[in-house]
Amino acid sequence: MIGENSSREKCGGCNKNILAHNPISICNKCSKLTHAKCSQKYLSFDNLTDSWICNDCLVNKTSRYNPFQSHLVQNNENFGAPDSSNEFRELSEILESCKLLNPTQFNEVYPKKPMSGASNFSILFNNIDGNASNFDSLCAEVASIDNKFPIIALAETNIDESHGPLYKMKGYNSVYQSRIGDKKKGSGLALYISETLEYCIEQQFSNCS
Repeated sequence: MIGENSSREKCGGCNKNILAHNPISICNKCSKLTHAKCSQKYLSFDNLTDSWICNDCLVNKTSRYNPFQSHLVQNNENFGAPDSSNEFRELSEILESCKLLNPTQFNEVYPKKPMSGASNFSILFNNIDGNASNFDSLCAEVASIDNKFPIIALAETNIDESHGPLYKMKGYNSVYQSRIGDKKKGSGLALYISETLEYCIEQQFSNCS
């Protein structure tokens, strides 16, 4: 992001003063300023968050998908737009506060609880990137977690609905949607629903487009 600076501070790239008339760039993560001419070496575009990140933040950054960071910055610049920054900020904070845990750590933090009850209802989402390659490893990981998720949602199964019954998971019923047309990768959805739950399929909301 490039704009005009109204106060003087040090450039994160060259460490020289930023003057009021200097075009500037800003790190969307820590808001550190840099001369626009220094930004090519000091800032990198992060596709996961759809934003520009400085080298310092990049080194200490935990990679996670958060497209709302860039919307927060754009919203602050566009003073005439309706204020939706609170919604973006809340969504951004949820994604930024996510913890990375392996199955052992997860079991320690979240002891086993009964699946029944709204307070214990949770969903596991996994972009599986192909059932053929990764379904067995997903089942092994799910089995290693003490808490059983009522719903397991999969994206990018890369298979058609007719092949869904080939991929069984103990304790779950499955519902599949076919991949898009002739697209071999990057489409296809599935839900694994606990056998303890009753469900029905609303076809009008079940179109993969």
